Amino acid sequence: MRSLVRMTLARVVPLALVGQVACQSAAVSAADRSGVYGTEGVGLTVLQGAPVSVVEMQGGFPTPGGSVSTCECTFVATADGPDRWKLTGGGDGTLEFTGSELRLQLKAGACCGLSFPGEVRVPAERTGGLRECVVKAPKAFFHRPGQDLRPDRTTAYVVAGDHVQAAPGSPQPGFMPARFVGARSTTAGLLARPEVDCGAGATKR
Repeated sequence: MRSLVRMTLARVVPLALVGQVACQSAAVSAADRSGVYGTEGVGLTVLQGAPVSVVEMQGGFPTPGGSVSTCECTFVATADGPDRWKLTGGGDGTLEFTGSELRLQLKAGACCGLSFPGEVRVPAERTGGLRECVVKAPKAFFHRPGQDLRPDRTTAYVVAGDHVQAAPGSPQPGFMPARFVGARSTTAGLLARPEVDCGAGATKR
């Protein structure tokens, strides 16, 4: 089951908004937790930004009938303290680094249906980095999932030659979770795949 969520993104272009984003950025953990985490059967990818981050989960969970339900879910994460985020989307939840673990909690039946156990715990150590990509379109807009699950374009964008970091192996069709790390702020969202060239690289984190 694939679930995408509505998010609000902002990349500062007008100088009048610089102060606003600086204040919003202060709410984000000083440690950049972006990267890939997981164990066999489940993976979490974190793309940290400000004022929102993007979290993608992939995994398989057994159903009462003995089959396995495949979950491919993308969430918006809003900072709720150091190393803790509130998730919105296929169900409200939280993402939190607790010592040696990264814990994702969702309400029962959210995102993956009734087969989802409600909680995922993986080691807090990264198992991989984000993909290093280059924008090839003259102007590539960040998107947010709409109510009908069709991505809606936002006003935030990157231009040809900009370097962005994307979720490696993302199953989302047509779009990929990505972020742009700017001089004053970091914007996270969805970028159209044809507008970005990722090659085979990955960031070293």
